[in-house]
Amino acid sequence: MDKQLDLSTDWLADAPLTPDQRRVWDIVRGELIAARGRIIDLDARLKAVELQPPDESIAILSRPEFNREVARMLALDE
Repeated sequence: MDKQLDLSTDWLADAPLTPDQRRVWDIVRGELIAARGRIIDLDARLKAVELQPPDESIAILSRPEFNREVARMLALDE
């Protein structure tokens, strides 16, 4: 883990905090650790999606291609 992001060795971990401040710091630290875990998970999922080949069923057509495809579908319908 990156030393800079390690909350257990953060300077606040050894700071002279009151019991109430320590309780709040522990809650915030827990939320930050959980958020970091979610970010890491989402980053891994995003990278996996980016590595997938493009979906060939989704086609972006230019205007002339779209018009030709509509004309073809209308001809098939008739």
